[in-house]
Parts: sequence; structure tokens; C-alpha cells
Amino acid sequence: MASGNKIEFSRDAIHANTIVLAADQNFVPYALFFIDQIAAAHPKRDFDFCLLTQDDIAPHPLIDQHGIRICKFTHIELAEKLPAQGHISIAAFLRIFAPEFLAADYARMLYLDCDMFYLRGDLSQLITADIGDHAVAACRVPIQFRRNYFTPKDMRDLGFDYFRVLNSGLMLIDTARFNAAGLGDQMSDLILELAGGDKVYLDQSIINAVLKGGWAELPPIWNWNYNFRTVYFTELFNPAILHFVGRRKAWNHLNGEYPAKYSDAYRAFFKVHFPDLFAAMPPCARPSSNKRGHLRYFLKHITDLRRFVPKMDRFDHDFDIKL
Repeated sequence: MASGNKIEFSRDAIHANTIVLAADQNFVPYALFFIDQIAAAHPKRDFDFCLLTQDDIAPHPLIDQHGIRICKFTHIELAEKLPAQGHISIAAFLRIFAPEFLAADYARMLYLDCDMFYLRGDLSQLITADIGDHAVAACRVPIQFRRNYFTPKDMRDLGFDYFRVLNSGLMLIDTARFNAAGLGDQMSDLILELAGGDKVYLDQSIINAVLKGGWAELPPIWNWNYNFRTVYFTELFNPAILHFVGRRKAWNHLNGEYPAKYSDAYRAFFKVHFPDLFAAMPPCARPSSNKRGHLRYFLKHITDLRRFVPKMDRFDHDFDIKL
């Protein structure tokens, strides 16, 4: 199926591995924010930056400054079948097709969502980490830390029993293994099979339905799902990358739910690089403006303390990967 896709590259590859993000034009500012953070922390980086898109990306100084390789899909064979919905655009599915087109240039690709925030960690070491014979390494969805043997509804609807389920916001992909196993074609076939049905299955559902738990598990610090269930655990577990999952982001949810330091970082970046976004972003409210919310968050954390926290102890260090 993927053979019907077409892609154009803005420049040649430089390194043997790459960090990949996917964005439409609306999400480019957030992708550039994240790339700028990573570039600052890796001044002698040994990986490329690739930006997957379907759109004509407007020129921006940061694209040249960081040598970002624009990978534009000029034709997607399954475009009319892809179930983009609400805040999820077709760009989210490009991670499925990318390994075929990037394999000629890169041995490994680290896919990252745009709504992430870099805190620490050696991404060069992560990209080259030992993931055994697996084609994919990723982090488990947090609900499986809180509830033993939990199977998400999308997997149940597809007829599956329990297996570990990944969050597709960060995926380390061995491109040769991915393509040799025909995973992209299997995912494309499943998209076609499910198209037109009464349920919508987004990219994460498709990926998990094909892998069926057959992936290497990274410590959760690499894709720390940051929301009201984890905000108070964050300092305790020292994550490397925050992931603002769902519709609540550090740039649009300013009611005092999240620490102002994250919103302020976006505000400072936008002031220099995207003045229109800076002008539209009000100051973050104080936590006291959201008292009921924080009371609910405290209670959730108390409940999760006996379930979520012990499972974190399975991982001894940042690169303790479960094969």
C-alpha cells in the first residue's frame, strides 16, 4: 500500500540517524520549539532533524539554523481513508509511512510528537540503544501502570485481549526491521479494512493493533504523559521529555493547572520567533484560581500512589529497556 505514496525532500541526509516530527502548518511553531530545545541540548548532535508534512511549510530562520530536513508527502494513497478527527490531523499518520522512505538514509528514526517539552537526557544514546530484535521501542500508556492487565477500549473493540499498549507519541524505530517485517503495509491494510466503519481508529490504535505488544519498552521518563494524573509525580521521577497529551497544552491551558514555567518557555520562544502567537497568549493564572481542580488532582495522586509508583520502580535507570 505504501508504494503509492510519494515524498519530496528539501535536502540530503547528513547523519545515519534522525529525529522525526510530523506537523501540518498550524503545528509547525510547536515543532520548531521542541526542535530548538533539543538542538540547544545537543550542540554536537549526530542525528538529523526531519519534519514530515503534507503542507507547503513557510520558510523560517530556524529551519535553516537547525538544518531541518522537510519531508513533504506530495501524495498519500490512503489519504481519503485516514480518519483524521478533531485535533488529530492526517499528519499524525505520517509516522506509519515514514520508515519506508527514510530507510535509505537512516538506520534509526526517533519519532516525537510536537506537543512535547525537552527537559534532559542524551537523545543520541537513546537513538542507538539496544532494543533487541524489535523494530519498535516505545513507552507504555500510563493507564496500564495504574490498572493491572487493563486493555484499552479500542483494543477490546478490535477483539484483542490484554497485551502491553504503547503511546505512539515517541517511537524509536529500526527502519530495516520495520520494513522487513512489513509493518507499514500491515498498518496500511488495517486502515483500509477499518475505513468506513462505525468506529474511528486513530494512528495509535492502528500501530498497537499490528504490533500486538511486540515492542521494546522504554522507561516512562522518555514519554512522560503530563496531565492531572501525573503533574505532582513529575518532580519525583525526573522525566526527560514531557508529553502534553490531549487537548490541554502548556500554551493553551493557562488556568493555573500546570506550572507557569512551561507556559513561560513557550511565551518567550513565541515572542522571538512567532510574535502573533506571543500576542495571543495571556499570562498563566495562579494555582489558587483552580482550587477545585487541584483538590481533584491531589485525590487522584493519592489513589495512584499505591499502583502507579511501584510500577515505576521496574526501571533502574534511563536506559533500562525491557525487551
